[in-house]
Amino acid sequence: MPGRRHLRERDPADELRRGRRRLLGWLLPALLASWSPGQAAAASAPVMAVVPTCGPAANAQAGTAVPYSIEVIARNLGIFAVSIVFDPGPAQRVFLAQPDQNGSLDQVIHPAPVSPGTYTIQVRDLDFVPMASALFVVPCPPPASPSPARPSPSPVVSPLSRAAPTLTLSPLVGPPGTIVTARGADFPASTQVQLAWSQGISGTSAAPIATDASGSFTTMVLVFPHDVLGARVLTAVPVAAPAGSASASFLVVAGDVQPRDFSWRR
Repeated sequence: MPGRRHLRERDPADELRRGRRRLLGWLLPALLASWSPGQAAAASAPVMAVVPTCGPAANAQAGTAVPYSIEVIARNLGIFAVSIVFDPGPAQRVFLAQPDQNGSLDQVIHPAPVSPGTYTIQVRDLDFVPMASALFVVPCPPPASPSPARPSPSPVVSPLSRAAPTLTLSPLVGPPGTIVTARGADFPASTQVQLAWSQGISGTSAAPIATDASGSFTTMVLVFPHDVLGARVLTAVPVAAPAGSASASFLVVAGDVQPRDFSWRR
């Protein structure tokens, strides 16, 4: 009929497209407003430890040298291939490795013996950027000899007496394979401290830990994969003055007692 408008039938696909645009127009600003760069930094940082932490020095007169067997244990690496670098630099040794689907790595490397010194072992990503590192000492330090017992003088109470050393662990519970962060405070300044588990595989750390000028230290201690379950105690004893020690408890549980990555993932 002349003068009558023709009604256009709505296209469902066109209505859906317009609805998506409206939703994105509301959702994108909301996402940008709620995101902050600090969220990316909150992701768990890679950590690693090596076992053992020391080895014998190379001996040119011994003929054929036996390579070291160093177990590299790392967590939070991601799922992409990595490289393990012994002594980064011109004489570095590189070993390729593949973390599992949880970003964990447990691999033994066999670098040739080296001369005395302190060496760095790094885990690097595909761009050869360091992700985590640990130290390897050559040769192993001699074991601390126990001090002979001497009569104790009469105790003197003084308000200026040094506070007793303390040792804290994080986490406090975990399965075999957990890397525990140990923090010591109020130990003698700039001294060597020996760490030892009360039970388990390789109870005593091979290399003592050095305290800083304030008598504090932070280090990582490994609960070995397939280690015994149950309660254990980590003790920190100054090599020069065994009387001023500190200890803390840790509970080793089976891996399926708590959900994966509940308390021991960092």
